[in-house]
Amino acid sequence: MKLPWGTLTPLVEKSGLPPQYLSDLVATRKRPGRKRAKFLEEATKEIGREVPVLLWLYGSSVEIKSALMNEG
Repeated sequence: MKLPWGTLTPLVEKSGLPPQYLSDLVATRKRPGRKRAKFLEEATKEIGREVPVLLWLYGSSVEIKSALMNEG
């Protein structure tokens, strides 16, 4: 599953994290620590999405991408 162009842009702006790092997290090439996962959960809520901590920590890339595409 591929994210539509620009889906990560609001999260990059809100979180201040590098786009490539966020892309790696979404694709599950990298996994965040607990504190970073909590930070990402809060950042996604602020942009009108909902990606819970457990999804950042243990979810598949398809689950994370689906959550990012759905408005909370």
